[in-house]
Amino acid sequence: MQKHLDKSWLQQILDAMTEHVVVLDAGGRIVMVNDAWKRFSCQNGGPDLSWEGVDYFETCKEAMRSAGDVAEQSRAVLVGLDAVLGGRLDHFQIEYPCHSPQRLRWFVMNATPLTEGPCGAVITHAEVTERKLREMEILQQAHRDPLTGLANRRLFEARAEELLTSIEENCSSAAVLLLDLDRFKPVNDTFGHQAGDKILRQVAARLSAMTHSSGLVARLGGDEFGVLVPGVRAKEAEALADRILTALGRPFYLKGRELRLGASLGLSLYPMDGDCLTDLLEAADTAMYQAKAAGGGLRLAGPPEIRLAAS
Repeated sequence: MQKHLDKSWLQQILDAMTEHVVVLDAGGRIVMVNDAWKRFSCQNGGPDLSWEGVDYFETCKEAMRSAGDVAEQSRAVLVGLDAVLGGRLDHFQIEYPCHSPQRLRWFVMNATPLTEGPCGAVITHAEVTERKLREMEILQQAHRDPLTGLANRRLFEARAEELLTSIEENCSSAAVLLLDLDRFKPVNDTFGHQAGDKILRQVAARLSAMTHSSGLVARLGGDEFGVLVPGVRAKEAEALADRILTALGRPFYLKGRELRLGASLGLSLYPMDGDCLTDLLEAADTAMYQAKAAGGGLRLAGPPEIRLAAS
């Protein structure tokens, strides 16, 4: 009777906790769970049962078979729990995603061995979604241009390096386009920087529409933008550059007035104009300023005979 009362009292303590709590025996079978754990299980499609006697390791293996993106974490859980129950670890912790159909969620799991009595382990799961979302937001702000939502220079260079590595491994090609708006300074001088910001957002939208999901578009600073498009050869890249110039040559509308800006665009090709991002950017930048000096439009990097061979 006293044992029953003790267990009932312990259950009340567990149910009062906000963390999801599971108590395992030495063999990894569930001895007790709290109400928070039951709710957590139901939210993730688990059965509505007492859980007592269920093999926790089998529960993790089922998650491995069905969860896909958390399979690696599930394997780590199995290894960590086995070490805790086997006395090889005095504490195990892991952070993992556990998204529901309604929203994104992340949790931290802690497992601590029970060293007295029949042994076993206590496992807690605490939700850390708010912290994770804040971290993602900070990371997003660090890699995105706050005005246009495009990649900033840091993200552009990092993603471009990744793309170029993949392109090199697949013996493919790529194009780097750098563009600078023409006649943009008078917009800021005449209408103010807020008006200029509206123009930059419109430019970003047009560039994104032109490249779709195949290209990487970034605002590199001021009124300068960069585009990297994998898997295109010279003629395709020139055609894209011409479409971009046409799109940016269409009028912009600001405070009831029609404005025409245009752009100067430099184009370099991988691997003809460089076999690394630094060389490609330098070649495209040189070509862009040559175009600017000539009054705008497109200028290609590299000598004509190489461009012809790459077409």
